[in-house]
Amino acid sequence: MGEIASAPRLWSDFDGTAVEIVSKANPRNWSKYPLKSVPGYVDFLRGVRRGGVEVAGAVSVRPDIMPRRWATSRSVATLGLTEFFGNSAQLVLTGNEKDKAQHLVTESLGGRVGMIDDKPHRIGLALLDALSKREQSQQRVIVLGVVAHQRSQEYLDRFVTEAATQTEDLLMVEPDCRTVSVHGLSYMLQVTSLEPYSEIAGTAFAQQIAAAA
Repeated sequence: MGEIASAPRLWSDFDGTAVEIVSKANPRNWSKYPLKSVPGYVDFLRGVRRGGVEVAGAVSVRPDIMPRRWATSRSVATLGLTEFFGNSAQLVLTGNEKDKAQHLVTESLGGRVGMIDDKPHRIGLALLDALSKREQSQQRVIVLGVVAHQRSQEYLDRFVTEAATQTEDLLMVEPDCRTVSVHGLSYMLQVTSLEPYSEIAGTAFAQQIAAAA
């Protein structure tokens, strides 16, 4: 694989990653506002920046319609996230996992890309599908951080099982089963479990993005 551009960037999911999710029966779920921030999230992003990685924005499967744009922008302002997502262009609502993955793959043309998400089996498989369809001359490196929660390892294991049937590229699982790498001719996708949110965890993930190869 050839050399890629510098300036690694981080994109974040939103629901379940930046803000807590609620039951479908909860009225707050209808408008997606107001929702509580996930504890430690801001500290994590500050750690990412301290580690030399730019916080590029948030990319979500929320549909790109006015009520969702309004709710997302209001949540960012209310929860004090404007220092990271203050520009409306930094809030990307895609409507589905496929388009969310395609956004990240496009972004990866400019350099290494990190992504944090609470459902790696969904976005990871969509990324794998999108990456494997690119021309070999276009090198991509994406590092997917799996948000720490009660089902994170289960979701990571599901990604491994399903990825093994989806691709013929080299799939490597580290002995602790917390990091998985898929190497293709023109891409590398690494999926790794994060420590609970903290500034230290953010810096460590930034270093992992920069070191991925």
